[in-house]
Amino acid sequence: MRHKIGGARTIQTTILVCQYLRDKLASPHSEVHPDMIRYHFTEPTQGNGFWTSDIIVEHANLTNKTASEFVSVCRAFVAGAGEIW
Repeated sequence: MRHKIGGARTIQTTILVCQYLRDKLASPHSEVHPDMIRYHFTEPTQGNGFWTSDIIVEHANLTNKTASEFVSVCRAFVAGAGEIW
Protein backbone atom coordinates (compact mmCIF):
# COMPACT_ATOMS: atom_id res chain seq x y z
CA MET A 1 0.00 0.00 0.00
CA ARG A 2 1.29 3.44 -0.92
CA HIS A 3 0.09 6.62 0.83
CA LYS A 4 0.88 9.96 -0.79
CA ILE A 5 1.48 12.39 2.05
CA GLY A 6 2.83 15.35 0.11
CA GLY A 7 4.70 16.66 -2.87
CA ALA A 8 7.59 19.00 -3.58
CA ARG A 9 9.01 20.88 -6.54
CA THR A 10 12.73 20.75 -5.69
CA ILE A 11 15.07 17.95 -4.75
CA GLN A 12 16.30 19.93 -1.74
CA THR A 13 12.83 20.23 -0.20
CA THR A 14 12.06 16.60 -1.01
CA ILE A 15 15.18 15.27 0.69
CA LEU A 16 14.83 17.57 3.70
CA VAL A 17 11.21 16.66 4.40
CA CYS A 18 11.86 12.93 3.97
CA GLN A 19 14.81 13.02 6.35
CA TYR A 20 12.88 15.06 8.91
CA LEU A 21 9.99 12.60 8.77
CA ARG A 22 12.40 9.68 9.23
CA ASP A 23 14.10 11.33 12.20
CA LYS A 24 11.14 12.91 14.02
CA LEU A 25 7.93 11.06 13.13
CA ALA A 26 8.97 7.54 12.18
CA SER A 27 9.63 4.65 14.56
CA PRO A 28 9.74 4.74 17.60
CA HIS A 29 7.36 7.75 17.44
CA SER A 30 4.85 5.92 15.21
CA GLU A 31 4.17 2.61 13.46
CA VAL A 32 6.06 3.83 10.38
CA HIS A 33 9.57 2.48 9.92
CA PRO A 34 12.03 5.08 8.52
CA ASP A 35 12.66 2.94 5.43
CA MET A 36 8.97 3.25 4.50
CA ILE A 37 9.33 6.99 3.81
CA ARG A 38 10.33 7.62 0.20
CA TYR A 39 9.89 9.97 -2.68
CA HIS A 40 8.86 9.19 -6.21
CA PHE A 41 9.60 11.39 -9.22
CA THR A 42 6.51 12.27 -11.21
CA GLU A 43 6.04 12.97 -14.88
CA PRO A 44 7.88 16.18 -15.84
CA THR A 45 5.66 18.77 -17.50
CA GLN A 46 5.79 22.49 -18.12
CA GLY A 47 3.09 22.90 -15.47
CA ASN A 48 5.27 21.43 -12.72
CA GLY A 49 8.48 23.16 -13.79
CA PHE A 50 9.79 19.94 -15.34
CA TRP A 51 10.53 18.51 -11.91
CA THR A 52 8.33 17.34 -9.09
CA SER A 53 8.06 14.46 -6.66
CA ASP A 54 5.48 12.76 -4.50
CA ILE A 55 6.41 12.06 -0.89
CA ILE A 56 5.03 8.70 0.12
CA VAL A 57 4.84 6.15 2.92
CA GLU A 58 4.95 2.60 1.56
CA HIS A 59 3.73 -0.67 3.04
CA ALA A 60 2.06 0.83 6.08
CA ASN A 61 -1.47 0.89 7.36
CA LEU A 62 -1.54 4.44 8.63
CA THR A 63 -4.04 5.50 11.22
CA ASN A 64 -5.84 8.77 10.49
CA LYS A 65 -3.90 10.45 13.30
CA THR A 66 -0.50 9.33 11.96
CA ALA A 67 -1.38 10.20 8.37
CA SER A 68 -2.52 13.66 9.48
CA GLU A 69 0.76 14.28 11.32
CA PHE A 70 2.83 13.26 8.30
CA VAL A 71 0.73 15.39 5.91
CA SER A 72 0.97 18.43 8.21
CA VAL A 73 4.76 18.22 8.35
CA CYS A 74 4.98 17.88 4.55
CA ARG A 75 2.76 20.92 4.07
CA ALA A 76 4.85 22.98 6.48
CA PHE A 77 8.11 22.12 4.70
CA VAL A 78 6.69 22.80 1.26
CA ALA A 79 5.13 26.09 2.36
CA GLY A 80 8.34 27.11 4.15
CA ALA A 81 10.29 26.50 0.96
CA GLY A 82 7.88 28.73 -0.99
CA GLU A 83 6.68 25.83 -3.11
CA ILE A 84 2.97 26.49 -2.79
CA TRP A 85 1.17 25.76 -5.98
